[in-house]
Amino acid sequence: MDGTRHISVEEYRATAAKPSARKRRRVNAPPPLPLTEMLARHEAAQAGAPGSPRVRRPVPRGQRVAIFCLPLELCQPQDARRHRSGWALCRDRKSILERWLKPQWVAQPRRVIRLPLAVHSRPQVLCVRYSSVEPDALASWGKQVVDCLQVGGVRRGKPFTGLGLIRRDCPEECEVIEWWEPAHVNQGFAVFEVWSG
Repeated sequence: MDGTRHISVEEYRATAAKPSARKRRRVNAPPPLPLTEMLARHEAAQAGAPGSPRVRRPVPRGQRVAIFCLPLELCQPQDARRHRSGWALCRDRKSILERWLKPQWVAQPRRVIRLPLAVHSRPQVLCVRYSSVEPDALASWGKQVVDCLQVGGVRRGKPFTGLGLIRRDCPEECEVIEWWEPAHVNQGFAVFEVWSG
């Protein structure tokens, strides 16, 4: 005998049917904060001093046209999105536009201003991320949301739906600024403000 233990087919099936004791436990993300709480925290944070000496807040120009609050799960850095499939990115974009941006835009008071914002005034999109971890300087975590603020049309032969606040997000026609501010763990969110310039 070579010391090898042979088991029957029944023993093998019984062993294979047992769940693994080392099975990875799935951690559910906490639910996003209510919109009213996100907005209140944002207004309170901007009214006070920055929470970190590295924070450099931009100076808004013109009048604020719109403000939007979103959970961080929809504001993923570019590194986290680059390996995702096309259908998953389209699903995220549709969720951003239909579930978050459009309802907030409808609920905001209307201003007497022509949309999309004039190119010659160079409108601003100010994007602030409240999180416990500071992102990389070139993370581009607000790219998908800013894309949804543009005028709709056709890109690469496919229809492109947008909110129509800005014409395009290129530097020539719009100034997009991202910055980070500290927040408690699992209490993060992102705010996007559109200014007329």
